Amino acid sequence: MPKKRRDYEELGEFDMPPELVQKVESMVAQADEEDAEARVNFRWGKEQVEIVKQAARLMGIPYQTFMKQTVFERALSIITDIQSAKRDSAA
Repeated sequence: MPKKRRDYEELGEFDMPPELVQKVESMVAQADEEDAEARVNFRWGKEQVEIVKQAARLMGIPYQTFMKQTVFERALSIITDIQSAKRDSAA
């Protein structure tokens, strides 16, 4: 989905207090970081979410962190396994 074009008023150059400059630079850096992220949404049943939350609690980490880490690790494992199988079959 293309991003919406936003029209901003050009303010030109002006002096800002150093603490405001630091705050603005921090906000811009945060916005850049957020813009580089991709959001993923999906629907699960309550029981599935509760199981994931339970596993995350046992690991001692937030469940969203647990989900990201687990899905990422599993995806890498699948890629490695398939690439390995392809190499073995080609030999």
